[in-house]
Amino acid sequence: MARSLFRLAAEIWRALDGVGDGLAFAVRHAARVTRSPCSPVRMTERVRLMSTVVFEADCRQVAAATRVLTGEPGPDRVVPVDEIRSYAERIRGARHVTLERTCHEGTVVPGRRRKTVEHIGRL
Repeated sequence: MARSLFRLAAEIWRALDGVGDGLAFAVRHAARVTRSPCSPVRMTERVRLMSTVVFEADCRQVAAATRVLTGEPGPDRVVPVDEIRSYAERIRGARHVTLERTCHEGTVVPGRRRKTVEHIGRL
């Protein structure tokens, strides 16, 4: 758990503009996490369940417009970008978009959230 926090912190610091933004975000994010803590038991169960899913078959079933959003390969240390990007190749008509200066937490990082929503809105 501690290792993942350090990986995530490195991603977030890169996405933000300066120490002030970083500290303000860290305080707000810590409050969110405190109110809704993660459960290692549930996370383990989710990983176990995911290992039973055949994603290739599921991707072939997708008929909706799909945009696969990732952060940049370097900063995103939580989820391998190449693995997520491959969904754009597996889902017919899907399009991959790389969000600059963002990471795994791109939807909660101030300034990056707007870009994420813009790309989703273009579907």
